[in-house]
Amino acid sequence: MVIITMFAKKKIKHLEIILKVSERCNINCTYCYIFNLGNDIAINSNPIISNNTIKDLKEFFERASQEYDIETVQVDFHGGEPLMMGKERFENACKELTSGDYNEAKLNLACQTNAILIDDEWIDIFSKYNISVGISIDGPKHINDRHRLDRKGRSTYESTVKGLVMLQDAWKAGRLNDEPGILCVANPSVKGAEIYRYFVDVLKCKKFDFLIPDESHDTCINPNGLSDFYCSALDEFFSDADKNVYVRYFHTHIQSMLSSEFSPVMGVSKSGSDTLAFTVSSEGELYVDDTLRATNDPIFSPIGKIQYLMLSETLDSWQMKKYMAVNNQLPTACNDCVWKKLCGGGRHIQRYSKVDDFNRETVFCPSIRKIMSRAASYLIESGISEDTIMKNLEVNS
Repeated sequence: MVIITMFAKKKIKHLEIILKVSERCNINCTYCYIFNLGNDIAINSNPIISNNTIKDLKEFFERASQEYDIETVQVDFHGGEPLMMGKERFENACKELTSGDYNEAKLNLACQTNAILIDDEWIDIFSKYNISVGISIDGPKHINDRHRLDRKGRSTYESTVKGLVMLQDAWKAGRLNDEPGILCVANPSVKGAEIYRYFVDVLKCKKFDFLIPDESHDTCINPNGLSDFYCSALDEFFSDADKNVYVRYFHTHIQSMLSSEFSPVMGVSKSGSDTLAFTVSSEGELYVDDTLRATNDPIFSPIGKIQYLMLSETLDSWQMKKYMAVNNQLPTACNDCVWKKLCGGGRHIQRYSKVDDFNRETVFCPSIRKIMSRAASYLIESGISEDTIMKNLEVNS
């Protein structure tokens, strides 16, 4: 018998699974936390997820929706490169997941891809199952190819852009409901303004995000340089003043300064008590935050098989309890910081060190302070009072 903990009957706004449908990739990004940062879980897992594991995930969601009042369930087809799963298996997975009874919870499907394998048949599948698609690219060829080469050291740029253009054309033609978005890993050695302009002017993309690198105190070598990238991009963003451009990182933090009621989105914020994200491997094992595999810390050990797990058991696991304890405990260095509500000390991976566990502030702290200060200064210049910003940040004047 399952003992339901204090989470029972609680409302959950968002339950998200990063689903490793393919544990292999057709390119070799130097910064990849899955393959190139010293963790071998993926390479020792089944290359492709099985139909049975997809069914197990569906039934996990069904059990979760009986235990909790869930607004949204989301599955992110992830890898490796998820399209290496193959079209038939991918579509079968979509059929299985959309057949579930989730007790009125809305199901969203998404896919993050390098776009190299995109063709018209893939677009048909995305269209049929209303899948939101994100494309990974780091900027123009000379920047993208610093880190995103294939396994023979060749450029992936042209193939990625070709796939992106096909997806954009499909969206413009009404075949896809959501505009394809871009995910770009911020590079401290380049100017974000150049990347911003390239996405908007050359790739004609107005929906993108700059990701803070998944680095810890043990791996980061340039924590201060990140602010140069972001502040440069932020300057361009405000100079552009194009209301149709959506940069998730900027939007999230600016809106949080403008409204105390704003809820940050997954991917920028961390899991919370009513906004949950987990990772499921190709073998059906459930883990916490996917980026934590790079720490090789015991927190990234399997909570259990989704075939047998209840969501209440997952939330009551020692891994999740530790994760939430880190969430809820600010590092000492953050106590007097005006940005602590926005930053929360940083994502778990950025707080980690082998010596101090998760007890330090984000390794990018100096950069984050500069980025947030720059954003706030633009808001003040536009007429937003400093008192309003401070109130929404819950800073006592």
